[in-house]
Amino acid sequence: MELFQYWKEIGVILFPIITYVLGKNRQKILDRKEIALAKQEEIKAQKEDVSLSEALRELNNKIFNDLSKRIESLEEKNVDLFNKYHEVQLRNAILEEKASTYEDKYKSLEKNTKNLKKSIYSCTKKIKICEEKLIN
Repeated sequence: MELFQYWKEIGVILFPIITYVLGKNRQKILDRKEIALAKQEEIKAQKEDVSLSEALRELNNKIFNDLSKRIESLEEKNVDLFNKYHEVQLRNAILEEKASTYEDKYKSLEKNTKNLKKSIYSCTKKIKICEEKLIN
């Protein structure tokens, strides 16, 4: 029985020491576990940031490509409008030139008409004079 008593006293003395050591080791393990979980959460957040930034980059590329295509189509339309504007200007210049020649022709015809009216008036006077002479 003495042997049992001996081990019982040793157990009573060693139990708090073993409990202290095990508790300390447990605390270290829990701290490491918390650090590992924090690192895991940090890695997860970084992965989400990377996937989000990749999605944003893809969206920016798509927007840039759409805007580039739109700008190119607007530039093409601008060139077409520019060419059409020059065609309209050329047609307008041609029409203005024709209009000025028609105005000149109208003025010359107007002068000719006035001259013809004068000559007709003078001819009618002469005819009247001749008729009067013939009648007399």
